[in-house]
Amino acid sequence: MTEAHQTRRPLTDAATAWGWIALGATILSAIGYGLQTLFDHVSVPADVARLVFFGLFEWDGVLALLAGFIAVWTGRSRNDWTFRLGIIAIAYVALAQTTQSLWD
Repeated sequence: MTEAHQTRRPLTDAATAWGWIALGATILSAIGYGLQTLFDHVSVPADVARLVFFGLFEWDGVLALLAGFIAVWTGRSRNDWTFRLGIIAIAYVALAQTTQSLWD
């Protein structure tokens, strides 16, 4: 059988902890980004706005980026969701930072 006829192993439903950490941090950072955008149009105390920016958006974005790189690195040879969740986290951080840079 030639290489063209070989099929890939089916994708499993599992992922490593790094993949789930990357996804969780991505979701929290996206929530923080949405709140930050909302707070641009609503009057809130400065401390609350800073807490949302640094607490939810920025630090979770950094965690998503780092966990995403680790998930991609560890998920290269695995046939599960680890690699894909890492790519999702890295893509989100790149998109959010690009949008934030162009917006300001």
